Amino acid sequence: MTSVVENLRSLRHDMNNHMSILQGLLSVKAYDDMEAYLASITQELSVANNFYFPENKVFSVLLNSKISNAAQFGIRFETEIRTSTTPFSERDLCTLIGNILENAIEASSSHTSPYIYFSMYQENQQLHIQCDNTYSVVPVFKNGKLITTKENKTTHGIGTQNICSVVESYHGTVQFSVDDQFHVTISIPFPKV
Repeated sequence: MTSVVENLRSLRHDMNNHMSILQGLLSVKAYDDMEAYLASITQELSVANNFYFPENKVFSVLLNSKISNAAQFGIRFETEIRTSTTPFSERDLCTLIGNILENAIEASSSHTSPYIYFSMYQENQQLHIQCDNTYSVVPVFKNGKLITTKENKTTHGIGTQNICSVVESYHGTVQFSVDDQFHVTISIPFPKV
């Protein structure tokens, strides 16, 4: 996060110089050079375009960390964040969102077209969280519950249990479903004031 902010500060500081270079290349009709120079600036800006600054600092750091992690695996990560207000303690927020996104990254990272969609919004005094992701290994359900397919069952599947535990402690609902993607759908009521 610090690295991205520093790159943005540097880019903003040098923007007048960049514009002068582009204007000069345009005036001498050096279009190929201009295109290459513009591409290098655009690449720096693309990092900023994937960076989110929700008001909730814990959520902001967590979300941006997971987006950065997903990028390392070549995962296309889309978000729709319409609120950063949650009923969660910082610890529970970290447990819930961290496990949802960690599971999504792990599941989609080996897919041929890895993809994650994450949304969070408030509607009718409810917080809604949705995460959809591609997967390579088909998720397995037993008696309606998601179970791990990994060999060591004692150290895997804990993330899903933690998700359910946090949601339950806030009197919410969580649903896991599978079609061509894996879906996590959560609704949490906001406490009445």
